[in-house]
Amino acid sequence: MIVLGSTYLPMMQGIRARLGPGIELRDFEPHRALADQLRDVEVLLLGHHRVGQEELRAAPRLRLIQQHGRGLDSVDLLAAQHAEVRVANVPGGNSVAVAEHGLALMLALARNLRGCNKSIGNRRTGEPMGLELRGKTVVLVGLGAVGTEFAQMAAALRLRVLAIRSNVAKGSPVPLDFLGGPEHLTSILGEADFVVLLATLTPATLAMFDHNCFGLMKKSAFLINLGRAALVDRAALQSALERRAIAGAASDVFWNEPAEPGDPLLALDNFILTPHVAGFTDNSVAHIATEVTSNIARLRNGEPLANLAVCEIIR
Repeated sequence: MIVLGSTYLPMMQGIRARLGPGIELRDFEPHRALADQLRDVEVLLLGHHRVGQEELRAAPRLRLIQQHGRGLDSVDLLAAQHAEVRVANVPGGNSVAVAEHGLALMLALARNLRGCNKSIGNRRTGEPMGLELRGKTVVLVGLGAVGTEFAQMAAALRLRVLAIRSNVAKGSPVPLDFLGGPEHLTSILGEADFVVLLATLTPATLAMFDHNCFGLMKKSAFLINLGRAALVDRAALQSALERRAIAGAASDVFWNEPAEPGDPLLALDNFILTPHVAGFTDNSVAHIATEVTSNIARLRNGEPLANLAVCEIIR
């Protein structure tokens, strides 16, 4: 069985260490088109590859697209169903890791770590002044596994936690100061000291954070994106940061990954980017690699697969 690896080295290392005999794990070649690498592949480890009809037509032996995280927005699920290719993910496998990374970004913004580096370079001490988190308000846009973990961490730090989720009827598994639907977002943005994006990317959430949303935020507020870059209108974000319409932003996702080092957003002193590493920790990689390799073994043995996407049940 031939498995084509993802672009994420820590995950590749964890999966390779757990694969059984008779399975060849190939490294993805970033300078070759994905379609050209799929000719004899049976399992694709998704990563941030985009898979549509062109890639599926080029992969006659492909049987499984396995994401090692949650997001499947880069896969044409209907085309995969028509090609009889199954699609699976590992929901919640890195929720603690992503939430902790979001907290790290929140602290980096609150304590202005980029400004600290500048002060060191200028041989100045005692500046910049930071913000205390206690008593501040965070708005979570999305309340899945990551949002739930983040809400608990924020509450432990005595932040006021407001949350938006698409299906309010599901309620919240943890105590919140407010829970509302998407229609409530604009009415609570003005209360936020931090806005954390955790929503799933769908046609309804594409570029949901636009000029209007930034205009409703306080000038002292920060945006943190742990979901997908496309949740945010890039031009609106850059304008808000350049005009200091908001205090700053941090993101673990970018519109084109890997980001170009010369991208103008990266030059802004009130923007922090991390290289899509939120979900990769010692514990999360070990757990997810075990789940992924177990699914590959199930496929090889003709057993039912775990965490299949909705395309499996479309009729």
